[in-house]
Amino acid sequence: MIGFIKTVLSWNFLLGCIVGVGGITIYLYTTGTKIIWKKRKV
Repeated sequence: MIGFIKTVLSWNFLLGCIVGVGGITIYLYTTGTKIIWKKRKV
């Protein structure tokens, strides 16, 4: 049972890291494109 809990926690940690990195990447990409669009308009 303890092993099962450990695997679940490790999987949750991995998923959290992947989701966190993905979210940050998407956020930076969207803000970066917005800045590029502002520069193009000027």
